[in-house]
Amino acid sequence: MNKVIYLEADEEIINIVDRLKNTKDDKIALVVPAGAILLSSAVNLRLLMDESKNIGKRISIVTTDPSGRNIASQIGFTVYENLSDAREIKEKDIEERERIPTYQRNSEKRIEEIEEKEESGDVFAYTDLDDDFEEENTEKPPKHQKEFYISEKSEPKKPQPKSQLLYTGSNIETSKKIKGIIYSPRFWIFSIIGFIITLFLLVFIFPKATVYLNVTANEETLNIGFNLSTNNALSDTPGKATLSANWETKDQESSVSEKATGKKNIGQKAKGTVTAFNRSGKTVTIASGTEFLTGDNKRYVITQSISVPGAVVSDFGELVPGKATGPIEASEGGSVFNIGPSRFYIPALSEIHGNLVYGQSFEDIGGGDDKEAVVVSKEDIENAKKKAQAEIENKLNEELGMKGDKIFIKGLSTLEITGEELSKKEGEEAEEFSMKLKGKFSFLTFDKNDFDKMFEDSIKINISNEKKLVGTGYRNVQWEVSKFDKDKKTGEVLAKVTILTATSINEDFLRSKIVTLNIQELRAVLSKYPEVELDRVRFFPPLLLSSIPSNEKNVNIKVDYVE
Repeated sequence: MNKVIYLEADEEIINIVDRLKNTKDDKIALVVPAGAILLSSAVNLRLLMDESKNIGKRISIVTTDPSGRNIASQIGFTVYENLSDAREIKEKDIEERERIPTYQRNSEKRIEEIEEKEESGDVFAYTDLDDDFEEENTEKPPKHQKEFYISEKSEPKKPQPKSQLLYTGSNIETSKKIKGIIYSPRFWIFSIIGFIITLFLLVFIFPKATVYLNVTANEETLNIGFNLSTNNALSDTPGKATLSANWETKDQESSVSEKATGKKNIGQKAKGTVTAFNRSGKTVTIASGTEFLTGDNKRYVITQSISVPGAVVSDFGELVPGKATGPIEASEGGSVFNIGPSRFYIPALSEIHGNLVYGQSFEDIGGGDDKEAVVVSKEDIENAKKKAQAEIENKLNEELGMKGDKIFIKGLSTLEITGEELSKKEGEEAEEFSMKLKGKFSFLTFDKNDFDKMFEDSIKINISNEKKLVGTGYRNVQWEVSKFDKDKKTGEVLAKVTILTATSINEDFLRSKIVTLNIQELRAVLSKYPEVELDRVRFFPPLLLSSIPSNEKNVNIKVDYVE
């Protein structure tokens, strides 16, 4: 390299180009410090390359910046890490050009050996050899070494005399044998037979093709109606098969907890005295706990049994009712039961005596006060019962569907409550109570194998020959119970079966249509079937074939069903 220019790190591209123009040498090495502006952008380096070509300068870049060297080499510059590397590489190139190629030394050595054999008389015969002959063991010169050698020669190469190839007696004898075999009729017969066999293998045996097809599959719903019976009785519904069923029972129990929501006043009860009047002619006994109702339906109970004599007629001809007095108190606490003198109706005696027996208080009934408490209400008990029953049904629902070889369908069962236990009774004070419910389920089941056989028979009837069932059976089933008679233990069911179907591919027919076709022709044939798409074709041997073999046995068709 003739000229070395050292650049500053912040030197601009315009200044660099001006310095190149002012330099007379054509070959210039630019020493660029690491991190320089020139190396930070591929645009700057590309501009430098274009300008150097325009002014006829051959530029190389010397820098220790690895990323800068990488970018510069990609742009097309010759790149060195330092000036000593650049000089060393150049010296090696000069030495390589001056080195005598190996193939020249081998050729000269071979000529000397031939001359020695001629002088010793070991040569039996010789013949002329073409200029381009190369000895078997002669090392061929690399292409770049040959070019360097020729370019460095100062004198034109003199034409070389033709070399001489040695033939010994054994070589001539071998040559005669080979010629005898080649001109033998038997050799040509076996050659023709071998050619025919090879051609047969290449055309009919070795070529193979595998055609991969994608066929669209669609879901369909197949409705299958059938009857169930425990005694195998014939169905009254024509056109429906009857499957044998079993009547099974299962005991279940459930315990639930429920919060009490009832309200009750548990304050002191109002108390007082009541007089019972009897206008009938017979004595009436009023038992303890008998209710007395006021006109506004406030309930009181008598706390002691009393006997009320029948009515009598006075000397003046008037009816004098019999009477008896006893203690009375409100049915529950609360100040609302504090009342003044009142008349009472006795519901327990109304059916027999009507209004002839009644009660009357002549003094205030009082002493009641208010204190509210949470108690178990009737609605709380009903809700707990429904919740417990739902849990029992949920446990049974876990048995629904196909369990092994048995099928149980919801709607073919009945539930009987066999026991009920409450931790608190209605009206009792409690924040929470529990209920334990016992039940017995009775239900119909049938065999899965019987249903599968019926499904297969239905497929044969309902699926056309142009379609086929994809997979081994149905994907899922939705059951609908039309009728259920728990007494006769029979049922009528509709099964909505989801299946996957696709166009049926006649592989033998398709094979006969696609032999000898290339890929484009094969796509044209398959375009007549909208649900069939060519995925790929694999040939064997892969690099020698581009069309389907003519032998149908060597054509394999693989179908993949896609939704």
